[in-house]
Amino acid sequence: MAGWAAAAGTAVRPPRRAGTRPPAGVYTAGLMDLIMLTALGGRERTRDQLAALLGPCGYSLVRDTPMDRILPWRILEFQYKPN
Repeated sequence: MAGWAAAAGTAVRPPRRAGTRPPAGVYTAGLMDLIMLTALGGRERTRDQLAALLGPCGYSLVRDTPMDRILPWRILEFQYKPN
C-alpha cells in the first residue's frame, strides 16, 4: 500500500477479471513497496486509514483476519461494490 496517493480514488482501480494476468510491472511494484517499508522506514496504513481511502472508491471491508499464530499482522479483505 505504500506509494498510494493520499486523495481517495486517485490510485485505486477496480478489480481484475478472474483468470487474467496482472499488467507487466505489478510484481516489481510490490517488491519496491516491500523495500520501501523495510529498508527506508516506511509505514503501513491502519485498518481505519485503508477503509477511509478505499470507501469512497466503492470498496468495503468484508473480512479482517488476524495472523497472530504466524505473524503479528492482519489480512484485510476489501470487496469492490460499484455505485
